[in-house]
Amino acid sequence: MQPSGRVFIFLIAAVLYGLLSAVLFEAPSAVAGQTLVLAPDNDSYSLASHMEILEDKDNNLTIEDVSSARLAKQFAPYQKGIISPTRSALWFRFTISDPRRPTGPPASFWRLFLSEMYSDNTTLYFPETASSPEDRAVKWQAVPAGMILDPVLNSVIDVLPAPHLPADLTRPTTIYVRIQSLVFVYPNFEICTDSVYRKKAARANRLLGLTHGILLTLLIYNLILYFSKRDLSRLYYALFTGSALLFLLAISRLLYQAFPSIPLKYLCRVIPLSVGLFYVFCFLFARTFLTTWKNSPFLDRVLIVGAIANLGLCGLALWGHQQLILRISILFSLICPIAPIAAGVIRWRQGYRPARFFLVAWLLILLNGLAPNSLALSRLLPYQELILSIFEASIILQPIFLSLALVDQTNQRGLDKDKAFDEITLLHEKIKKSEKRYRLLMENSPDAITVYDQAGQAIYINPAFQRIYGWSPEELMGRRIDFIPPHEEEKTREAVARNLAGETTQIETQRINKSGGLIDVSIKSVVLGDIGENVSALLVIHRDITEQKRAERTLRESAEQFRIMIEESPLGISIMSVEGVFKYINPKFIEIFGYKLSEIHTGQEWLNRAFPDPDIRKQVLSLWKEHKQT
Repeated sequence: MQPSGRVFIFLIAAVLYGLLSAVLFEAPSAVAGQTLVLAPDNDSYSLASHMEILEDKDNNLTIEDVSSARLAKQFAPYQKGIISPTRSALWFRFTISDPRRPTGPPASFWRLFLSEMYSDNTTLYFPETASSPEDRAVKWQAVPAGMILDPVLNSVIDVLPAPHLPADLTRPTTIYVRIQSLVFVYPNFEICTDSVYRKKAARANRLLGLTHGILLTLLIYNLILYFSKRDLSRLYYALFTGSALLFLLAISRLLYQAFPSIPLKYLCRVIPLSVGLFYVFCFLFARTFLTTWKNSPFLDRVLIVGAIANLGLCGLALWGHQQLILRISILFSLICPIAPIAAGVIRWRQGYRPARFFLVAWLLILLNGLAPNSLALSRLLPYQELILSIFEASIILQPIFLSLALVDQTNQRGLDKDKAFDEITLLHEKIKKSEKRYRLLMENSPDAITVYDQAGQAIYINPAFQRIYGWSPEELMGRRIDFIPPHEEEKTREAVARNLAGETTQIETQRINKSGGLIDVSIKSVVLGDIGENVSALLVIHRDITEQKRAERTLRESAEQFRIMIEESPLGISIMSVEGVFKYINPKFIEIFGYKLSEIHTGQEWLNRAFPDPDIRKQVLSLWKEHKQT
């Protein structure tokens, strides 16, 4: 099977996995409001089916109000799912009992485990003595559920809020939880023992350490590669990996632990800010990695617009309305991956192999992470723990697959360099053969060939130069050849100026040979290399035309003697073309017949005028033809 086929199979499996995980894994429903009886053989319970909820829209109800008989009936069964950002306070209640009196070690004490919760203010209310909610005289103990250092875990940061429940639960005890949040909340309540909680906390710590360690390692590694190779793809990859790390730190509540003095409403803005930065650097990475600026200008402009839009989201995250920002972040999370995926498909179809891992990374995070999570946050899909887990995993897997894409790109560049080296080597061999062939032609040329450098010194002289001028190549190599007579210097300077302007010139001139005599030569010259200041050399071809010039002079002298002989001849002489048209008549012809060349155009016209009698004209023609035949 071809690699592209295996990649397509992986993509299809990823799509199906993401969709099935979002639809099929829905928690079973149960009747709310029933008392949860803690059994001796279980150490962990889910409270989702036993919880009831009441919304405090005015945000002014107290524990005494919600526990009163007046509001007791206004609690509605809690439908497990996501709760959108709201300024209302949310009250949850559930009733539990533990018939067995805890007499064991602290590890057997019960904790209320509030997983997947990110709230501004969460408070638990326990009755100081076990009683029913109808008892108006009950006194309540408020326990804040925040980020704490847990001495049970040897002072390890408690990443999961899990306050202890009252030690005495022998009678049914109703517990209230008040939540106020400006971000999405998934109140997945669970009761577990200390030992179970320690395992959960340790597992969460290991998972956080692993995921954050992977992203931090990729961040540092690619920053090092950027500073060593100056590859922008590495820089943008490191920056968007850092944005993903910032996002995970925000949703895992570690930022709140690191900066407990900063109000949570401000730290919550880090979530949309990290989303905006994530896509800004993703788009910039896609541009440099896929080279869309060169191979797909339209998509390149789309990526630039997307990066600018996400910069706007970053600004909005700092100063905008928080609930609006979170909804815009969800919209961006669904729309933004389309452009990088389209760019990846186009580059893959263009034969760019590293685009395959790029596509896998984006399809993975879109179909298995962003799409199910965003649809769940919009309440278009049921929100499950598995969706959030897959979402967090996809955020980690995307940089890993993009790292593989970078490795593939590096390998591809290596292959391209090897191919380019082979092509250069082959071209070099061809150039060497071509140079050998041209050198052979130049060495055996009957014309003298010289090559001058920028200083006018001879850097090549062929053997024919010695035959024409008398100097051997060894006598003149590396020197200026002073063989231009004074009366030819101006013509030579003009020819060189035209050469420097890019023209090929050919002039007939004279040069001085070694013996001091003048010879006639035809010189053709052309610049080798760039035109202008980057002239590398001047190629000059000299052809000896001394004999040709001597023959031309002899011919001119013979023609002049022949002209004088005809002009001074005592006989009338005319020259006619084969068509019978007069071309020339000498002075004696004009004297004898009295006609000028302009008055008679053809021989027939002259015969008609010179011999008007037809019989005589016929006799003359007959005699002329007989004379012509003889």
